[in-house]
Amino acid sequence: MYNKYHQLFDEAAYLAEFSDFIRTVEFTDRNPLNTEMFFLWCMIRSLQPELFIESGTFRGYSASIICEALKRNNDGAEFVTYGYNLDNCLPYARQRLAGYPFARVIESDSRVELKKWKNERRKTAFFVDGPKGRNMPPLFYTLMRNFHNIQFLAIHDCEQENGSQNRWYIERFFGFEYPIMYCDAAFQEQYAALDKPLIGRSDLAAWQPYQMYGQPRHSYGTETGYILPMLGKHGNLLTHAPHALYRLARFRIYPQIAECIRRGKTVT
Repeated sequence: MYNKYHQLFDEAAYLAEFSDFIRTVEFTDRNPLNTEMFFLWCMIRSLQPELFIESGTFRGYSASIICEALKRNNDGAEFVTYGYNLDNCLPYARQRLAGYPFARVIESDSRVELKKWKNERRKTAFFVDGPKGRNMPPLFYTLMRNFHNIQFLAIHDCEQENGSQNRWYIERFFGFEYPIMYCDAAFQEQYAALDKPLIGRSDLAAWQPYQMYGQPRHSYGTETGYILPMLGKHGNLLTHAPHALYRLARFRIYPQIAECIRRGKTVT
């Protein structure tokens, strides 16, 4: 379901520049697919966010592509990425981003650090590749409270088969309020040539279209979900009320009760 993207960008305008740049980006494992990054590149080049925040740095593959798109916009945007230093990955990411003076790599949990941002009103976009699943709602609450001009939130690993259920979480958390679209097979198949260099490249996943770990699956590959506050809210306060109560109960109250029960069992 990516038909909304035609309201936002014309990918033909950016295909050549992305194709040229992606050939220069060194492969590292656990990357998003190049088709996903092309979709994100088009969003950045068209919407021109003034602030871009990534949650989940790892070795900086997606960060380097995001920064290059921001650089080409040439509008003074700032980039910040938060992540843990797993497998000593952050020094690698910092080296990768050394050519982008507007970029910062911060070793920390984004759910903690983004609470420190207050009343941010620049045009802001996000790419979230961690936390995942049930650990995402606390981050979502922080973003909606502290950032007042969000263009989009891009959430990685939203394919149906993903064990973290990212797709379920974003649709239950945001679906009643904002439009959501996906970079999925409908888009990816058109530009599958971008992913050919990735086929069989990963030692972890042995990915190829419609397969993972050598097993067939419904999805072309990993998918990115986009929440689009910039397009305005659905409905009105009256239609929002029951969904807002559900969100409060499911993502605030229920986790607190579950945690209290878990701690009680641990103590006994």
